[in-house]
Amino acid sequence: MAYTFCDMQMLRGAKDEYVVKEFSLYSSQFDGSRGTTIFKPPYADTILSPEQRKRNTYITRHIHGLKWNSGTVPYEHLGDMIQELLRDYNRIYVKGVEKLRLLLGYAPPGVLVYNIERDGCPRLKTLPKLFVSFHGSEHSVFPIHNCAELNAKRIGLCVPYYELRRKVLEAASPHTTDLLVDYEEVVRAVRATRPGLVVRGVNLAALKDKLQVPQSQYHSKYSSMVQSVIVHKKQVLAVLEAIDQQPLADRLKLRHQDPEATTAATDFIALLSRLEKTGNVAAGDLTTLLKHLQTKITDPPEVSLMKSGVSDILLLMEVLVVIKEAKEMVTYLKASGLASTLSKKVLQEVETRWNSLHTMLVSVLEMYDEIFTVLSNQARGQLPRLRKIDRGILQWLTVFLSEFKEETKRLEGNSTGHPTMPYILLVSTGLRDHSQPALDDCQHLAIIKERCLQFLHSKFVPSMKAKIATFLWPDYKELTMLSRQEKDEVIAKVRSIISERDADGEPGADAEDVDAPPPPKAPRQDDKYRKYRQAQSNPDVPQDEVTQYLEMGATTPAEELLQFWKLLDRPGGLPKLSQLTRRELGKLATAAPSERVWSKTGFILNNRRNRLSPSHLNSIIFLGSFLKNMKK
Repeated sequence: MAYTFCDMQMLRGAKDEYVVKEFSLYSSQFDGSRGTTIFKPPYADTILSPEQRKRNTYITRHIHGLKWNSGTVPYEHLGDMIQELLRDYNRIYVKGVEKLRLLLGYAPPGVLVYNIERDGCPRLKTLPKLFVSFHGSEHSVFPIHNCAELNAKRIGLCVPYYELRRKVLEAASPHTTDLLVDYEEVVRAVRATRPGLVVRGVNLAALKDKLQVPQSQYHSKYSSMVQSVIVHKKQVLAVLEAIDQQPLADRLKLRHQDPEATTAATDFIALLSRLEKTGNVAAGDLTTLLKHLQTKITDPPEVSLMKSGVSDILLLMEVLVVIKEAKEMVTYLKASGLASTLSKKVLQEVETRWNSLHTMLVSVLEMYDEIFTVLSNQARGQLPRLRKIDRGILQWLTVFLSEFKEETKRLEGNSTGHPTMPYILLVSTGLRDHSQPALDDCQHLAIIKERCLQFLHSKFVPSMKAKIATFLWPDYKELTMLSRQEKDEVIAKVRSIISERDADGEPGADAEDVDAPPPPKAPRQDDKYRKYRQAQSNPDVPQDEVTQYLEMGATTPAEELLQFWKLLDRPGGLPKLSQLTRRELGKLATAAPSERVWSKTGFILNNRRNRLSPSHLNSIIFLGSFLKNMKK
């Protein structure tokens, strides 16, 4: 199950309403922040009173650094953008009652919104800092200022523990499940009593506060509920008898008198309390939980059964521990200056760059022996941390991730001049094959591959355009990676597109290949009788270019694909299919090239150089790209 956390930074408006300035999502299925947006104000600050402007100035200086007039997106688009971002999820977590109410006003139907504070989410100050090199461009550079993007990730990282708790509860035996149902019924019965009820020797208001109600949507507070009932069992029994809940009181007495039930409740509290107290995913917390959930010989049968239900997650946690420890080791080496003593650089993961995790793991693996030597000589206290970085896991993990890095680089097409659209279907199929289980896989790798397959099947589904682009590459026109039905659908779609272009009366050559429009023909005297003219047949023009293309035996490398189709744009060739091909293959598989151009533009257009005209800026970017290619 994927968890999504939302955070917002806000100011106050003229009617004391909350005005959203920054909105961000963190999704565990994407492992990154999505939809980070800074909005313009809904109206000018002149409408605000002096007291309201003073309060907003304080919030800007001391909380998030966002000014009233800052922003890039018009405020009237707030509702549409939030609905667009939330429609892919069925459950959203938010921190704070105010943010919950605001988000409920925009959430699409069917999307459930929960306030994570009800589950005892820790304060931001207690959560670990993320190793990032920037805040949003609208933020102050001071580290005291909050950022919705960072907050969404910092708090959202504790949400996956709900899945761990859920699996532990699902693995419980029917006996333990019945125990939890009885205790929850007892707690809700006591808390539902009327305030004016008088029970001898019982402070009813205080008892209600002490009894914990489980949060089923977070799979939390079950251990606190059981423990609170056990501690206050005499008062609870007195209240149940006073409200005529004698059957429930009798069941509770039987459980307290049964030694096995008492032992099961105690074991349950000991197992689950550690999981419910966890608030972040620091390497130390992962290691502690890993030890806590390991099966021991002395474990009671109930505990062993519940631990067995999370065996797959334990294997995944071991890999996460290695990744977290490697990341913290790189941070320590750079902060202490010991990284400069190594023969090669150790590189840190960057949240906003693809494949930076693989780059970090490779750098640690290459320098593993040197890091051990440096720590032995200058920082022996850090050696236990290095020993937690399992070298065997690092080796197979870097090999496994290298395929993803290679394929994403191929999709980016940064240093190549060939089309990238035909690679989408090929890369998707290749990564699925790469993630298939093998007989010699270790248990950890098998779990990682299973998760990758789930993600690829749900999030990396090639579109019809991608399938058509692969079909238009002669080497892969048979589409052997697709079923017969899917292949027929692609061929039928290509024929349909060509027929639509013919019906629209589009010219036979691309507009960009024609220097000037052809001169108009002189009108004929018999033009008014054109509809009676006999249709002339041309046996040289193929009736179906797709069939002719399928019968061709030509092959061509990706670098010459566009030139191959350009040569076929002639009478006697495949002119219609050629025009379709050059239109479809000219599209980019990813937005990475344009994002890099945008990034270069940001470096050129800065505070000191902000009056460049668009044409001048475009020329600078073009020359920079040209000179870079000349060096190659």
